Amino acid sequence: MKILITLTIFASVLAHLTAQTEHNFVPDTIKTTIVAENQETQLAYNEGVAFFNSKNYAEAQKKFEQAIAFDATFYQAYFGRAEIKIETGKHKDALPDLNKTIELQPEYAPAYFRLGHVYFLQEEYEKAIKTFEQATEKGYNKENLYYYKGVSFFQKEKYAEAITSFDKAISINPVYAYAFNDRASAKRKSGDNAGAISDYKKATTLDKNFAIAFNNLGSMYRKEKKYSEAISAYDNAVKADKQYFMAYNNRGSAKYESEDFAGAVEDFKKATELNPNYAYAFNNLGTALLRIKKYDNALKAFNKAIEINPKYTEAYANRGSAREMLKDLDGACADWKKAVEMGISNPNLYLQNCK
Repeated sequence: MKILITLTIFASVLAHLTAQTEHNFVPDTIKTTIVAENQETQLAYNEGVAFFNSKNYAEAQKKFEQAIAFDATFYQAYFGRAEIKIETGKHKDALPDLNKTIELQPEYAPAYFRLGHVYFLQEEYEKAIKTFEQATEKGYNKENLYYYKGVSFFQKEKYAEAITSFDKAISINPVYAYAFNDRASAKRKSGDNAGAISDYKKATTLDKNFAIAFNNLGSMYRKEKKYSEAISAYDNAVKADKQYFMAYNNRGSAKYESEDFAGAVEDFKKATELNPNYAYAFNNLGTALLRIKKYDNALKAFNKAIEINPKYTEAYANRGSAREMLKDLDGACADWKKAVEMGISNPNLYLQNCK
């Protein structure tokens, strides 16, 4: 019987990057002193800042636009309006206001940072990196810039540069858990497994509820075949986030690899309950059911994996194995031939008993 388990190993922190966005203005953008000669403009702007900080974005935008109407060269109001657009998810719409801010005040470093951040959110990583460098040249030297710059390098597969940026973020903020997690991922990609484990552990020490970091730590231990440590890390991941279907799937994989097939079945089932469209978990559930000789249930799991993803090569190969054990050799050969057509490795392994 031939079985292929799909290993979904590492989770990205990118889905959580919004948590790293500042939710107030950069401190030096807030002006509370009313300048007598520009009183109406400054008053409108100050009221906009107050509304922004209380998350009343509609009223804040009205006030910033009022300030612009009083004085079309008041760069802070354009920047404030851009911040509203970023906070409300209208990233692209923020670009004209950020560019206008820079046009009016070319030395205003926070505008370059925010412009880079918008490029980052739009996945324009080369532009983001260049703009972050401009922000640094203008004097912006905060950990969030180096963090986003590091992630941008990571996304471009420039792992050495990513590590350097994360190093800088950590030097500014030594308790920056996200930076430790992502530096670990860059080290993993660079082949530094020991360094990756050390950084993932540091991230989880700094944040006991950092589910992604626990998941990634577990996956590094799995890579090192330290299954007990891996399962412990995944335990912490699902403790921190009970809806974390990927961690259940990965813990199931660690149990499978340590030959706890019944435990693996339970974890894979949980992953499919949490995410009914997670084809990998259905395939993995089927492989574990095969190992405990529950062939009918394994066939159902593989059917579901293929229903979700009709191009899932390994699921066809595994369904063939389930059909073989159910004495359906014609069905098994049909699945194996399909898997071979789709590019499965070692095709002769699957077709040696087929006509």
